[in-house]
Amino acid sequence: MTGQDALANIYSMVMQNNQLLLKLIAQQEDVKQTQRVHTAYLHALQQQRSVTGGLATKELPRSIKIPFKEIKDVDEADAALKDPAAAKIMVITIHMCQKIVFLIIHLLLN
Repeated sequence: MTGQDALANIYSMVMQNNQLLLKLIAQQEDVKQTQRVHTAYLHALQQQRSVTGGLATKELPRSIKIPFKEIKDVDEADAALKDPAAAKIMVITIHMCQKIVFLIIHLLLN
């Protein structure tokens, strides 16, 4: 092997290592971005939980059957939502669902 061949081999290995390093850095940035999204989501959930006093979606009145299958289900939900506590829980539930959908879309697009 000549000196030029040895230099060419070394140069080739260095270029391959650089490409691998660039891929690793890009993957690390992806992980960091995902971690930022998850952290923001967890902070939002913690803040929401402290604001709502720990209300959970499982506390929806049993008369609210989601998804609605009949007009009767809508009427029962309407009657149940006249209670301010039930209405608040329903708003929180919808808001949480919107956040989850937003995060899923964000993660899929990035």
